[in-house]
Amino acid sequence: VERSRGLGDVYKRQILQNLNFVGSLQRLGIYHFQHEIDEELEQIHNIFTNDNAIKEEGSLHCLALLFHLLKQRGYHI
Repeated sequence: VERSRGLGDVYKRQILQNLNFVGSLQRLGIYHFQHEIDEELEQIHNIFTNDNAIKEEGSLHCLALLFHLLKQRGYHI
C-alpha cells in the first residue's frame, strides 16, 4: 500500500513539473511547442477534472497553476 501511494506522489510531482514547465514557456513567450503544450494540458485536464470541476487535491501552488493554465487556454473550470 505504501509503495502505490508513493507512485501516486511521484506521478503528481511529474504533473507539477510539467505544469511549471508549461507556465515558464508561456511566461517567456516561447510558442514553438503549442501542439505539445495543448496535448499536455488536455491530458492533465482529463486527469484532474470531472465535469469541469477540479477534483484532485494537491498543493495550493499546483491547484492555482493548474487553474491558471487551463483558464488561459480556454478550458471552462
